[in-house]
Amino acid sequence: MNQELTSAIETIKTAILQLQYQAAKETTRVQLILYYGIGRYLSSKKGKENLGNKCS
Repeated sequence: MNQELTSAIETIKTAILQLQYQAAKETTRVQLILYYGIGRYLSSKKGKENLGNKCS
């Protein structure tokens, strides 16, 4: 392969890896927001209701 093609391939690979990393960070951020919201919701219900204490 000539140097120009090799350089282009490396640039593309770097761009893909960087965007994959950014996507993973964003997914983690969104998941943390979700879990925090769930925790706040459950915490606000604690004491008002007996969540999880019902017997079948």
